[in-house]
Amino acid sequence: MPLNSQLMPVRKRRRPRDTPREVVSEVHRLALEGLTAGEIHREFPESPTRPSLRTIYRIIEDVMPPDPSGSWAPMRGHVALNLVLPVLARVVEATNGRRASLTNAEAERIQTLREAVADLPPWETYILAGAYVTAEYQKADSEPLDMLLAFAPWRNIEHAERYFAALNRGWIQPPDAYTLQIAMLAIPATHRRPGIIPSRLIDEDKTPETWAYHQRFFFAPQEATE
Repeated sequence: MPLNSQLMPVRKRRRPRDTPREVVSEVHRLALEGLTAGEIHREFPESPTRPSLRTIYRIIEDVMPPDPSGSWAPMRGHVALNLVLPVLARVVEATNGRRASLTNAEAERIQTLREAVADLPPWETYILAGAYVTAEYQKADSEPLDMLLAFAPWRNIEHAERYFAALNRGWIQPPDAYTLQIAMLAIPATHRRPGIIPSRLIDEDKTPETWAYHQRFFFAPQEATE
């Protein structure tokens, strides 16, 4: 079954206007961890750039629209429990119990992902499954997610270099910043290195997809040498 199977109602995708990508990604992260809009708003310190509660609601609606597929009941469906339940356990841990269930659509895509890319860690699998569900619901192009799976940049440095080279050459497009960030952070810290994204990839004209923005999150600082 294709990951982006045309099953959900049409909803036009909107991007929060004039909202920094760092803010969108942070709201996305906190929402995935189960925080409410009000709790997310309190996470941001008072400042001129602090997003309003209304903006936070709008971001959540955009990056995590309601999933109409219904709650997943492990003993009533046809999803492989040995593939999905470990991901559910990790979701409970990562959200401190704020999320303790999956939707039917999430469970189906988690199974597909675990079958296709078994080396993707459980939390990252959950994030990517949710991204596919959102793309499907919004009738958005899932090709950036497909290319992320194809290149598997979390696997090792060589895979990451190939992925970013393809991005730089314009052959493929990246997914949203937070999904890409999570996939790259799946690289063990000991295997990350500065400079994996060559300076030629850092192009501020690539707004809003700037590699300089992504690089801050993906790669461990260089250790001092004697």
